[in-house]
Amino acid sequence: MQLQSQRRTAQHPLLRRGTPPGLILVVTMLLMLAAFSVAQAQHDPRLLIEDESWSAYRTRVMADDRLTSLRLWMKDEANRMLEQPVSVRELEGIRLLTVARRVLSRVLVLSQTYHLTGDDRYASRAIEEMLAAARFEDWNPDVMLDVATFATALSLGHDWLHDVLTPSQRHEIRQALKTRALDVYPPTDHFLWTSSNNWNQVCLGGLTLTCLILEEEFPDQTAAMMEQARAHWHHGLQSFEPDGVPFEGPGYWSYGASYTAIMFAALQTAKGEDPREHVTEGSRKGATWRLLLDTTSDSWYNFADNIESLRIEPALIWFARHLDRPGVDANTWKLLQDVPAYIERIGPREALRTRLSLALVWSGPGDGAPRPQIPRVMIGDGVVPVTVLQWRDPANPAAHAYVGIKGGKANMPQTHAHMDMGSFIAELRGVRWSVDPGREMYGDVEKHIGHRGMWLFGPGSPRWTLTRYQSLWHSTLTIAGAIQDVNGRAEFTRVGSEKQPFVEMDLTPVYSGQAQTVRRRVEILSPHAIQFTDRLTGVRLGDSVTSIWMTDANVTVETPRRIRLDKQGRTAWLHINQPTRPTISTRRFEDLRQDYERPDPNLVAIDLTSAPDDAGRHAFVLTLSESPQPHHDESD
Repeated sequence: MQLQSQRRTAQHPLLRRGTPPGLILVVTMLLMLAAFSVAQAQHDPRLLIEDESWSAYRTRVMADDRLTSLRLWMKDEANRMLEQPVSVRELEGIRLLTVARRVLSRVLVLSQTYHLTGDDRYASRAIEEMLAAARFEDWNPDVMLDVATFATALSLGHDWLHDVLTPSQRHEIRQALKTRALDVYPPTDHFLWTSSNNWNQVCLGGLTLTCLILEEEFPDQTAAMMEQARAHWHHGLQSFEPDGVPFEGPGYWSYGASYTAIMFAALQTAKGEDPREHVTEGSRKGATWRLLLDTTSDSWYNFADNIESLRIEPALIWFARHLDRPGVDANTWKLLQDVPAYIERIGPREALRTRLSLALVWSGPGDGAPRPQIPRVMIGDGVVPVTVLQWRDPANPAAHAYVGIKGGKANMPQTHAHMDMGSFIAELRGVRWSVDPGREMYGDVEKHIGHRGMWLFGPGSPRWTLTRYQSLWHSTLTIAGAIQDVNGRAEFTRVGSEKQPFVEMDLTPVYSGQAQTVRRRVEILSPHAIQFTDRLTGVRLGDSVTSIWMTDANVTVETPRRIRLDKQGRTAWLHINQPTRPTISTRRFEDLRQDYERPDPNLVAIDLTSAPDDAGRHAFVLTLSESPQPHHDESD
């Protein structure tokens, strides 16, 4: 800038020969001041962007061939957004979250496309979206997730488009952040401050960005709010202790961890703070556990309120680099190589657009280390204990067995729990043969059972009237057709080794009053076979025991002890080693679900039912195998 000022001084007409020295000095100082003012007006990004300038950001992104598919998708998406109407304030039930997520995704996609192309149309459309949201009467403070999402959108937009926004536009956006976000954050007795789930992470992430934008204008208020955020963000992280298990399931890990990354990344880029000083060891391990829930079928182990779809996870890119977890982003980088194919598979969603935008922000030339080696047995203790068993044939990598098994208890507010203790998913060669029924659509079911009823987890809660949330629709047990005790907690008691990958668990508290002991053992016999063993004692006289196998495969009962499963052009067999001749029946979810529940025409429950012996003892031994031949002798 100094050289440029000197050049301008030499060329100025007032500085030709004969000009009085005093005037030369005055003009020179004025020109240097003007040049300095121009330099000051240039705003380098403060929030999330680690590059020194937008020019450096553009150079990095354009030079990285691994980002070509993502970059091209983003431009196409930005072009589509140019034609979309501006968002309006439109509640869905009690929520404004769909609108908030749309605003956020548009601001991120359009802002980045502007910086990558220099085309003012994208910046103008992003600003139009921000101003529309800024003029909403409020951001729905009854649901603070909505407020935090709008705050994130406008904070990032204010920073990323600072040089394009006029002073009056920047003022209007800052005023909206002040009156619709900063001023409406509740006192610290509100549960968002001490919540152990994604509410804490999302709400404090949005608050942190707001404070960073407003700190110069409202220093006392933002300092006080940041002090509260720093004092409370550990609540959203401590539930991952000790082992990092995503207790809300993989989808809610993605949601919460994205805002944790946004929060700590912003403090790093704006304040120079080291994120490793803020996170807990359990939350660091959470990135590895999140990777463990990516299964061999390129889906999630979707326990609790989650769906199967595998997602691109920008938070894992950030965790890999900044929290020393190399390789946890391997699957995300794989999916990023063909973004259109990925979107075609799972469908377009606003949250997906935001994640893809953040993937571009957090990518770097040193990212994408190979996936870390995963042991055959991984047991995770914590709020919701989970075990993952897997065994890949080194001579034939396609031959790969995977099982995810869940413990814990159903009466666990803030965990999105189902009545699924002891349930599992099971895969062979990349096909899921035992499935989890997944989540309901909150807005649809809340119209019938009430918002409060949906989020009560105790005995008799309306939540447990939802078909797919009951234990009768998970791969677990029922005694005399009864559901599980929501206050009973299932724990893992014994685990195997690399040579013999198995896990044992105690389900007795889950069946309190129905049996004296209930034990389950799951063992991978080889990359081609998995065995499931249940042993019960003290079952009441006259009560039957049913082992439930949930699947979306075509089911054929070939013999009294062998069931054929067909799916995706592949076949597996469920061999019944014990008991010798159970009653085999099936239930179709579509025939029994309530009208307001999400349809799933392929979901089937296979019921294997038999009576205990006279002493109340009972055993099930089932083997899932790629072979029609049993692992143990059986007679037809």
